[in-house]
Amino acid sequence: MSLCRSAYPASQPSLLAQRIREAALIVPCLLLSGNVLAEDNSQNDLQELQALQVTDSEITSNYIEPSEQTGSYQVKRSAAATGLAIDIKETPQTVSTISSQAMKDFSVASVSDALALIPGVVVNKVETDRVYFTSRGFDIMNFETDGVGAALGDTPTSNFDAFMYDRIEVLKGANGLTAGVGNPSATVNMIRKRPTYETQASIAATVGSWNTRRLEADVSGSLNEEGTVRGRAVIAKQSKESYLDRYEKDTTLGYGVIEVDVTEKDLLTFGYDQQRNNANSPMWGALPLTYDDGSYTDYDVSTSTAADWSYWDTKKETYFAQWQHSFDNGWEATASVDHTSTKQDSKLFYVYGSPVAGSDPEVGLLAYPSAYEQDLSVTQFNVNATGPYTLAGREHLLAIGATAARMKNSQLSGYGSRLGYPVPDLNTWDGSFEEPDIYGNGTSGGTFNDRLRSTYVATRIDATDALNLFLGGSYTTVNTKGDSYGSERDRDASEVVPYLGAMYNLTDDVGVYASYTGIFNPQNKLGTDNELLDPVEGKAYEVGVKASLFDDQLLATAAVFYADQDNVAGSSTVGGNGQTVYTTDDTNSRGIELEVSGQPTPRINLLAGFTHVDIVESGSNDKVRLFEPRNVLRVSGTYQVPGVDQLKVGGSVRWQSKTTTDSELYTQDAYTLVDLMASYEFNDNWTLSGKINNLTDERYINSLYWEQGFYGEPRNATVTLTWNY
Repeated sequence: MSLCRSAYPASQPSLLAQRIREAALIVPCLLLSGNVLAEDNSQNDLQELQALQVTDSEITSNYIEPSEQTGSYQVKRSAAATGLAIDIKETPQTVSTISSQAMKDFSVASVSDALALIPGVVVNKVETDRVYFTSRGFDIMNFETDGVGAALGDTPTSNFDAFMYDRIEVLKGANGLTAGVGNPSATVNMIRKRPTYETQASIAATVGSWNTRRLEADVSGSLNEEGTVRGRAVIAKQSKESYLDRYEKDTTLGYGVIEVDVTEKDLLTFGYDQQRNNANSPMWGALPLTYDDGSYTDYDVSTSTAADWSYWDTKKETYFAQWQHSFDNGWEATASVDHTSTKQDSKLFYVYGSPVAGSDPEVGLLAYPSAYEQDLSVTQFNVNATGPYTLAGREHLLAIGATAARMKNSQLSGYGSRLGYPVPDLNTWDGSFEEPDIYGNGTSGGTFNDRLRSTYVATRIDATDALNLFLGGSYTTVNTKGDSYGSERDRDASEVVPYLGAMYNLTDDVGVYASYTGIFNPQNKLGTDNELLDPVEGKAYEVGVKASLFDDQLLATAAVFYADQDNVAGSSTVGGNGQTVYTTDDTNSRGIELEVSGQPTPRINLLAGFTHVDIVESGSNDKVRLFEPRNVLRVSGTYQVPGVDQLKVGGSVRWQSKTTTDSELYTQDAYTLVDLMASYEFNDNWTLSGKINNLTDERYINSLYWEQGFYGEPRNATVTLTWNY
């Protein structure tokens, strides 16, 4: 009860009640529509789910079924919150997932496409090739692959392909337990596809608007008669022009993985993946949003600030290996190592200033040509053990683990000789600008290393048949040495982060929960003194209810959350050395989140949710982070047409409330994006699908995360032909 009072102070009850009343209408309406659409419940003739193939090797309590074998939008188990592989409905935090089926239905090609479907996640496209993801009002810093990942450095700058992943899990709120560091936003865990025992293969070809061409291939199966050695290979290649003037991009993905049953109790997994993104005429920065008199600019949706000679090429490759051992007493131990190398090479063209109102042709914008190179490597070691133990006559679960990570970051920037030259009128500019001596005004950069060490322990205590208690904590140290753009990056920080949770099952299908976790997030941003900002510290609470509906085929979650943080990076300016520097805010954030995922009927798959968040400066009611929408609605679903079981139709709706730049000089009104899809299975081998994006041709700015922005994609379409074996 005290957690509920902490989450919303006494001065806010009417606001909370209003938001709950508004949001609570969503779930019953969605479920009612599902029942209306599926009046015929006798659908035993629907296609059966692919059977799970199992060898003689033992499946421990940590086994989580690949989502590609379920055909559902619901993922039932996750280890994201506590390191314990337990049912999501028994986890005392909100866990959102996008399954293999959902990614297939909505033609998800990139991680950005996938996260855009997750309730409560906001995709901030600040440039064509730089994306920031936020949840519950704050940046998502923790990105893991197969549960391994240290929040070192900034969020991913490039939008990578998603075809190699079976599913993506998003743990909402803080994750100081298993990750060690992070904001009270979310942790994104991308689960790689793994080899199958039975041979399977698929090839898909996609064509679409702006000369989009995409080819995917996925082959998996046993490599020996006994099935003790299995492999999988995944390839994706895409080339695409754009609605934006001059912009085009080629992406390539290659992924291979092998599993070996060394013994009945030992599993060795090793693999490699590589992704390349080559962008021509990408935007660095974006369009000016206002004229010099404060009035709004109004460019064509296709307008770009990129020069015709600019480019941005990225290569990312990862080597990984994992050893799992199952003990006779039900315990399992895992050791893994990942090494990721990311190289970037670019020549870019930034436009700054404000255009003069009424000038024809437009004047007032200035050029900032530059080059940027980066060599970033991250090596991570992770060991953990999980299993049952007996205490007071009852069986409980325990997880212990440790992570060591090292990041090496080398950067070089060159400044063009034509710095400050006037830029032609963007309304008519064709991108031509004399290519300068890209290093003519000098170079800058730096090299620094980050080290992270973290250990954690967590237990689920089955106090009674109905009550589970979660206790845990982590100890994390972060060390940084080196310099960047003339500023020292030396830092030593450490913190003990506690975790407490409780889950009480009111019935077999309905449970209430509460959780508390500390917040510890070392920042890589500079303060106005050109020193690294102090770590973000604070605490986060969540109270909610989870219900398993429709014979455990649909999971519904309703949560109230609250976070209190100190030293959060706030507004930014450019310092004298050209580096972006930040002020800090102490913040309180609070909100509600409603979500449903799964199959309310055998013919319907559904992923939907509503999030409301308020973010204010501590000690006042002054709102901060105004670029974050306070209300976000996501609804995605498909319906298998009765009488024509081969036909599936569906759509997604993404709505968000209005946003404003932190300077409050520009406001983006609330907007809705509607996508439609349909697919038809000719037989077991061939499927034709199509998707229309932004059906209503909504005109909107992608993000106000920065004081610049550019327009989102207008209406477009893709068609995909898939062969399965």
